[in-house]
Amino acid sequence: MKNAKNKFSSILVIMMMVLSIVPAAFADTEEGATASEGPGVPAWLAPGNAIGSDDVYTSSALLIGETSNNLYLTNFGFAIPDGVTIDSISVAIKRSREGGIPPVIHDSSVRLMKAGAVIGDDAATATPWPSLTLSGDATEDHMPVDPLWGSTWTPAEINAAGFGVAMSATREVGGTVATRRAFIDNVQITVDYTDIEAPVASFTAIPNPVDEGSSVTFSSTSTDNVGITRYDWNFGDGTILLDDLASPAPHPYADGADSHTVTLTVYDAAGFIVDSTTDIVVNNVAPVAVPGGPYAGVEVVDVSFSAAALDVPADTHTYEWTFSDGGSASGASVTHAFADDGLYTATLVATDDDGGVSLPVDATVTISNANPIASATVSPSSPDTDDDLTCSASATDVPADTVSGPTYQWNDDGVPMVGETSSTLSSTLTTKGHTYTCEATFTDEDGGSDMDPDSVTVVNSNVIVSVTAPVDGDDEHHNGDLLVTWSATDADGDSMIFDVVADGITFCDNTPSLSCTVDTTLLPQGTNTVVVTADDGSATGGSDSAEFTADNVAPVITVSAAQTIEAGDVYVAPIPTAVDDIDGDITINIAVGGEIVDNDTPDVYVITYDVSDDAGNAATQVTHTVTVVDTTAPSITAPAGITMEATGALTPVTLGSPIVTDNSDLAPIVTNDAPPAGYPVGLTTVTWTATDVTAPNAFATSPQAVTITDTTAPIISLTGSDPQIVAQGSGAYVDPGAVASDLVDGLFAATSSGVVDTDTIGDYFVAYDATDVAGNSASTVTRTVQVRDLTPPTLVSAITRDTNANGQIDTIELEFSEAIDDDRLTVGTSDGWDIEDYGGEAIASGTGINDEFLVLTFTESVTPDTSETPAISYDDTFDVESSTHDLALGSNELETFGPSDETEFYPDDGAAPLIAVTGANPMGLTVGGTYTEEGATLSDAVDVDEAGVVISGTVDTGSAGAYIVSYDASDDAGNTVHAERTVNVASLGGSSSTGGGGGGGGGGGSTAQIRTTTTTSTDQSELTGADEEASPPLNNGASEVDGSSGEITQETGDGDAGNQITGAVVGGGGLGNWWWLIALLIAIGAALGFTWYRRNQA
Repeated sequence: MKNAKNKFSSILVIMMMVLSIVPAAFADTEEGATASEGPGVPAWLAPGNAIGSDDVYTSSALLIGETSNNLYLTNFGFAIPDGVTIDSISVAIKRSREGGIPPVIHDSSVRLMKAGAVIGDDAATATPWPSLTLSGDATEDHMPVDPLWGSTWTPAEINAAGFGVAMSATREVGGTVATRRAFIDNVQITVDYTDIEAPVASFTAIPNPVDEGSSVTFSSTSTDNVGITRYDWNFGDGTILLDDLASPAPHPYADGADSHTVTLTVYDAAGFIVDSTTDIVVNNVAPVAVPGGPYAGVEVVDVSFSAAALDVPADTHTYEWTFSDGGSASGASVTHAFADDGLYTATLVATDDDGGVSLPVDATVTISNANPIASATVSPSSPDTDDDLTCSASATDVPADTVSGPTYQWNDDGVPMVGETSSTLSSTLTTKGHTYTCEATFTDEDGGSDMDPDSVTVVNSNVIVSVTAPVDGDDEHHNGDLLVTWSATDADGDSMIFDVVADGITFCDNTPSLSCTVDTTLLPQGTNTVVVTADDGSATGGSDSAEFTADNVAPVITVSAAQTIEAGDVYVAPIPTAVDDIDGDITINIAVGGEIVDNDTPDVYVITYDVSDDAGNAATQVTHTVTVVDTTAPSITAPAGITMEATGALTPVTLGSPIVTDNSDLAPIVTNDAPPAGYPVGLTTVTWTATDVTAPNAFATSPQAVTITDTTAPIISLTGSDPQIVAQGSGAYVDPGAVASDLVDGLFAATSSGVVDTDTIGDYFVAYDATDVAGNSASTVTRTVQVRDLTPPTLVSAITRDTNANGQIDTIELEFSEAIDDDRLTVGTSDGWDIEDYGGEAIASGTGINDEFLVLTFTESVTPDTSETPAISYDDTFDVESSTHDLALGSNELETFGPSDETEFYPDDGAAPLIAVTGANPMGLTVGGTYTEEGATLSDAVDVDEAGVVISGTVDTGSAGAYIVSYDASDDAGNTVHAERTVNVASLGGSSSTGGGGGGGGGGGSTAQIRTTTTTSTDQSELTGADEEASPPLNNGASEVDGSSGEITQETGDGDAGNQITGAVVGGGGLGNWWWLIALLIAIGAALGFTWYRRNQA
């Protein structure tokens, strides 16, 4: 759908007979329309004259101030389509009046009719109707404020006969003529509507699927309420028809194996554009193969084949051939050779580019036999009368055929010779000057045959030549000139000349002599052949040859060039060799000369070698040099290896003497590389060397192993005292260490192990170990470390008490810096002071109770003299072995104290501390607000700045209710105090408010009720006050804070004591600070009520 909305008007005028829907729907009163009048007077005369705009009028005569009855005009004949929305209806009335000015006639009522009944709003106007006499009639449009005249409309209601206009006219007061007529010529109704219903696009496609090359018939089946005005077709293959027919001409699809999306786009009069699509499946049609033929050929010769295919023009094709002899080929034009004759089949399959494969189609191929090809040759080609003739024949044919033959037939000058059918013709049957032909015939297995003739002519008799020298095959080798001789006879008695040729070289040419000299130096080494050819003038000369050996190359001697031997060694003579390329190995013929080698005397000796081959060629002399030298080194054997224990870092060792010999020197030089200072632990190799005096470069060596072992362990010595005393709390333990002494390694630090806790009194052990480089471990040495308390105790505080409440000090509480041994503490007065532990029980002498808190109690029955204070002393002796406590106090007397000393004396503390809650109490919050803890302050008469306030309790601002926050504290005397804050969380719009004296709260907040409890460690008394006026008020107005509910635990204040106060406030009847919220709720309620009222009135 291309457009969501289009607007139309429908107008009917009486004068029009045919409806037009574009661009407006309208209707006039026309023939077929109905005009009538209602009951009463004044009546409309000839109401039918209102049908048609023809200046023929219906009229109503009106008296002054009179109104006509209704003129009804219906049956306009609208044809507005279904599915549209009626937007507006207007009425145009062509009217006039009788007379000049005045009178004034105008509309009285103009209303629409539905189903024959007058309904809706009145569209009459006060516009005077024009004078027919003065200006003619005129048309006026009528439409009330509501374009639908106060009603709803459907197309069916407007198209119905009962739809129309009811109108009347009125005459105003004025004028003198009794009656004046009102005229109506015609009435036109215009209906504006919006088409909201798009067309439904659809079409049929037959056939689908369709074969390629065939056509599809398309036909639109689209529907629309206002009518389809245009059809656009896109056939999906590139063909597009715009503004075409609903059923276009059938459309062909050229190629297959594809799918095309066909789109029909329809347009209606409302401007809607809608598409409909359908996929057209085009099937590929397989091609029809056309192999051509029939074909013919000859075996083993290529036959050409040509392929084609019947298919749509758009397709291209590939071709595959198979032949009945097992062969195959690809392509439109191929060749194939058949191995044998016969009747064959060529089968073609065509495949188009869409994958369509044709059925195989055969073509016949006829292959003929190929005859064999014969070939005959007669030899010799120029025979003499004494030569037998031989016919050699062969034939070729295709591999598949078997060939038989040949058969022979000899002809003499063209005449067949009876019985001569073999391959040989005897010389006895030939005649000089005759031509003899051999016909050789071959036949294959298919009956094909071929004959080939060959002819020769018999010429003169041959010359007989016989070479006499050299003798063919003799063993003589020739170097230089060689005389060749021969003999020759000719049966015909012809004179003869001769040519002598060897290795292609002519040595004698056309000589009549029977001898010729051949220079063998011009010939290759080895066997050669000399040929003597006779010429008797008739081209039938004979020839003869003889082989001989040419040897012009000297032999070669091979021997090692030189050798060197040690004096005294056995001399071994080299073995020479001599090789000749003709005579072969002639080593046995070598002659040895030169000097004789003396192997005991150093010197240089030269030996010579000579040889010649059978042809007299002498080899180049070869020499061999022998050098006798003295390079033998002496022999040395080191003393045996030595192993001994180390005596120090370097240990001296006596090595011994080696054994030395030499083949020439009596006293070779002997040295070694022994370390002069001694040998370290481990293996040391000493190298002994013996050097020949006469040959310094000739020497020998021998190793001696010296091994020094270390099996002695080191000894550990402690550094510092043992045992070692360390002060408790002196920090990390410092180890004095230990030193290890070793024969080889000397002094080195020992390693220690063990833990010393200097914070804990006790005996600890540190172990020392050491291992030397050789792995010998020393015996472990242990040091005892004694951690002791070396710091004397001090008196931290002394507090006097009047525990009997008689105004006299009878108890002194002592606090020392650490626990002390009470056995060592004594009181130096006789006033009855005794020592007790902090729990109050007397300490018996010798119990050894360790405590840092002690109490001196006066135990006499008489009133004590408070001016007498005891002198306390402490035993300062220290025994390391038994004491785990103090060393000494520094003096026998710990401290003497009394009222005049600096020792603090505290009065009796029986009063509890006081807590003052900071901020509002009680405190008011709204649900969703935030609670912020403001804390409390603490004060005490004695323990100032030594106690804190502990805060506990939870305030959940997400839920309405009263919550208690508690504040607790105590002083050093054990007096405790407790206080509370009440937090009231209220919902918006609630009927109660928490207020108080200072908040400005709308009358009558209830008085805070406070309960105060004071507790002392003496009598645990409790003071409770109920319903007492709180002064000043605990709540100074509702406080809005940020925060959220949660558990509160907070410690504030610095005093040692405080009071515990619990307060709770219960809200009364006053509005407090909530008057603004109530006013807002009232205003919202009033606005909602007014809105409800207006809607119901409407």
